[in-house]
Amino acid sequence: MGKTYYLFKQGMKMKIKGIYLVLFLVVSLPGYATKDPQIMQEDRQQIDDWKQFFNQLVKTHDWYKNNYPIKEVSRDGGYANNSDYYQETSYYHRQNQRLLSRIRWIKNKPGQIHMIEVFVYDEKGRVNRDYLAAWLPGYRNAPIQTLVNLHHYNDKLHAYRQFDASGELIYEQCKGKYFNEKIMLSIEEEEFALYRDETADSYETYIACFEMLPKDIGPYQNPFQAEQKQQGWNKQTPAMAMNDYDAIDSVINKLTDQILHQPDAAHLYIKRGDAWFQLHEFDKAVRDYDQALNIDRNADQAWFGRGMAYGRMGQIDKGIADLGEFIKRNPKSSLAYTKRGVRHLWKGDREKAAQDLQKAIALNPDNAEAHDDMGVIYAQQGKLKKAVHHFSRTITIDPTYQKGHHNLAMAYHLAGNHNQALSMIDRALAIKENEKVSLLLKSQILEALGMHKQAALVQDKAEYLPDGNWSELAPGH
Repeated sequence: MGKTYYLFKQGMKMKIKGIYLVLFLVVSLPGYATKDPQIMQEDRQQIDDWKQFFNQLVKTHDWYKNNYPIKEVSRDGGYANNSDYYQETSYYHRQNQRLLSRIRWIKNKPGQIHMIEVFVYDEKGRVNRDYLAAWLPGYRNAPIQTLVNLHHYNDKLHAYRQFDASGELIYEQCKGKYFNEKIMLSIEEEEFALYRDETADSYETYIACFEMLPKDIGPYQNPFQAEQKQQGWNKQTPAMAMNDYDAIDSVINKLTDQILHQPDAAHLYIKRGDAWFQLHEFDKAVRDYDQALNIDRNADQAWFGRGMAYGRMGQIDKGIADLGEFIKRNPKSSLAYTKRGVRHLWKGDREKAAQDLQKAIALNPDNAEAHDDMGVIYAQQGKLKKAVHHFSRTITIDPTYQKGHHNLAMAYHLAGNHNQALSMIDRALAIKENEKVSLLLKSQILEALGMHKQAALVQDKAEYLPDGNWSELAPGH
């Protein structure tokens, strides 16, 4: 196992009796089914499993609606014998425009679902898993079709395995480029053995496509339970809830009305810029901070806010310059030195980063973020005792700082203190159990302790989790 250490700053297709229809477009169901209705009436276990699967998708859709800002787009649709049978509503994340779920509602039976799809994305915005359940018109004994698609991306290859809600593998697909050669594998159930034959010409390509995909449906037979665990969907979920977005939108609307009546009030632009920042609308935040500074060059919080926003937009030099202006005006701000130090660290300028972070700590010895970032610098320099000191101070000041626990475990591991490292990474995972990078670090620590089976199990769990998204602490932002 290669050593990787983490120092943090920071056309799916659907089968219907041999017919494949590209999802994200239109799924035509009447006349096609994976199970005969009469068989479904007789198979009580499958009825229970598929109805439970459908209910889990509805629960997942409801969780999305209650926890993310949603934009709905609807259209009418139907079939040859009933052209106005359903209203299809697509539910998009309002900020990143990702399609989260899609439902076809039966028009003459309000609230009754004809078909539901749910999508889960990885950190790069690619579909990681998606699910579908559909009923035949007029047939409500159980869904007539269920699909679970598990995706994997390997360089220029995109593969997925398709199961039904009973856990049966029914289809595999892989397309893209392999050694600059375009490939497209479309494999039905009866062909699985042919492609898995080690003597087959296509075997090497098949392995490149599918080796890292689960061989069975695993926990995804119960989608909501699986995603709740994988994504950490609980009361501590860091994602901003829909009500939070609505509240911020309301603040923005009120401030906009006030600005119409007081167009020269710099403080109103600053407040609206802060609200845009909370929504991660950094370009809009910059425009408001610009306007505030056009009105009043002494509006200190506009310098600070714009410096923060520029940094998050990737315009790091501009962010450093604005934070520097704020520091000239507020030389005792530990927070401002911390934020400028973080941006120097993003640039790879450890010397300037260390100067700012040391100043931040001198101004406020209980600045947990500054201690953590100072520890990162020392760890990068191989000064592990000093790194341990600062990471330890971080978690003493703020015991809930998950990244601080992770970084302390990393420092112990690099120093060869693997038992201490294991204890600390377990504390990090107690705070956030599905943090991928912490699980990967734990796997490496277990490997170093000779606990190879345990290490492999932890790594397997981590491989199918989305990448983490740890970002800087930003009080007030």
